[in-house]
Amino acid sequence: CTALNPAFDERDNLVEDATSEVDTADAPGDGDSGDGDGDGDSGDGDGDGDGDDGDGDSDTDTGDTETGDGDGDGDPGPCAPPPFLDQSYPPYMVNFFTDIEFEAIAGLANLPPGCVAVTACRAEQAQCNVQSPFLARRSNGGNVVVGNFADPATPIKLAFGPGPSPCGMPVEFALGDALKLGVVFNSNRRESAVLPLPCFSGPSLVLYVGKDGSTFYDEELLEPAALQQ
Repeated sequence: CTALNPAFDERDNLVEDATSEVDTADAPGDGDSGDGDGDGDSGDGDGDGDGDDGDGDSDTDTGDTETGDGDGDGDPGPCAPPPFLDQSYPPYMVNFFTDIEFEAIAGLANLPPGCVAVTACRAEQAQCNVQSPFLARRSNGGNVVVGNFADPATPIKLAFGPGPSPCGMPVEFALGDALKLGVVFNSNRRESAVLPLPCFSGPSLVLYVGKDGSTFYDEELLEPAALQQ
């Protein structure tokens, strides 16, 4: 067994004496939530044990606030969109599409064929869907359909929505999903571009594409959806 230290007993006695003196001198303070003895502060467990230190309640409250912020409430998670940009990206310019690949979008793997489609159009085009003019189109479980040749090369947008066989399921993207494009630009130069996609679940989504493959919600390329890493 550990022997009691007389020094601690003496300190406890002094605290008890001091508390008794405060309570005797200021009995009405027991019901006062602003009283430094803390007896009236039912929400502050530390106040009762440290009646002679009014600062104790304040320090404890500050600590509680910091802990709440650290819990993540209101903090941006991994799916939070990037902040607005101070200046726009240059756009991704395309003459012609050779392919659109869905393999890196996990949420489309188990949908019925034709449930969801992506349509690539000129960025300035008002309507972009499975019934509008297009540069390229592909539905899940189907092959790419190549549309018009753009000359000169044009900025593009990608419209995700119901496919030719709608099944009522939403378009869903998770963190890490990407769309792969095969394109021709400068009339004869071919390349593949992997575009990062934002976390999303909804009936439809339109994205615009920056020169480095980053995706944006607006034609001016100021509101990022997912930036290229």
